Amino acid sequence: MPFGAGKRKCIGDQFALFESVVALAMLTRRFTFALDPDSPPVGMTTGATIHTVAGLWMNVTPRVLEPVSAGNGIVVPGETRADAALVELVSQQVVSQ
Repeated sequence: MPFGAGKRKCIGDQFALFESVVALAMLTRRFTFALDPDSPPVGMTTGATIHTVAGLWMNVTPRVLEPVSAGNGIVVPGETRADAALVELVSQQVVSQ
């Protein structure tokens, strides 16, 4: 276990896990990931952690983000349509409460 358990459990473990989820979300929002067709087979091995034998070969390409309206007439460059829909949904819920 990377953060331990019991009395000596790391007090920052939940923050570290949350931070990794946020970082992954930011990366997947800005880039497209695809397994490299010329990569070796993905083999798993264990030691202190579980990891791949020869790494995980990926092709990473930037996403093309078109400016979209957030629903309130404001055009936000670099924001995806999903982001705009989420902003609209959240703003509707805040206004209705």
